[in-house]
Amino acid sequence: MPPAFEEAFIGSIPHECMLERVCRLRWGTTFEHKFRRDKLLECRQKFGLTLCADGSEHSVAELATDHSRLLGGRLGGVFGGGGSTSLFLDAEARQGLGDGWAVTLMGRRGWTDFAGGKFQTSAYAFDLSKYGLLADRDRLGLRISQPLRVETGGIAMLLPTSYDYATESETVTLERLSFTPSGREVDAELGYSSALGRGWLGANLFARRQPGHIASAGPDMGGAIRYSLGF
Repeated sequence: MPPAFEEAFIGSIPHECMLERVCRLRWGTTFEHKFRRDKLLECRQKFGLTLCADGSEHSVAELATDHSRLLGGRLGGVFGGGGSTSLFLDAEARQGLGDGWAVTLMGRRGWTDFAGGKFQTSAYAFDLSKYGLLADRDRLGLRISQPLRVETGGIAMLLPTSYDYATESETVTLERLSFTPSGREVDAELGYSSALGRGWLGANLFARRQPGHIASAGPDMGGAIRYSLGF
């Protein structure tokens, strides 16, 4: 049998207002529907607020409603099933230090609610960059970051905790399962890039502490070199 036909419909409604001559506030709603043979599989709506200043865009807030998923994953009916609503607040600060040096701090805090519970998440990053280190068009960058991590919260379930043989009945208790992982992943990445000939050469070294937010996981280290050409 041929695979079921899937169709995705994506749309957006943008808005924008001018706060100052060099600062604009942009917001809009994005919606995505996925169908299979006229049956709705997924429905996702996202409202985003973006600040545009100094020639760059910075996300300020994001409210996402997913009618079938939980942060990109799925929960079975026994865990509550259904979809979720997530609110993310972002903060970013950038400061030039002179002579091509700049430092950037970024942070994200999230609140997610679903049928079986709720939890809070966080992520952060620190960037130190230098433009024009050895040549006019090269760049050196150092980033220390924590990927998105559940800080508190989890799921609530009704579970049998005891059994009475006299009445042949069990006692059901509301139990809470924490989503907070045992560890905290911290990543460090050092990268250098420069124009070379008709292309661009880049090299990266990285190290991850407690990858996957697993306390017992050993460190993960690696590197990469790439050369790209534009056409």
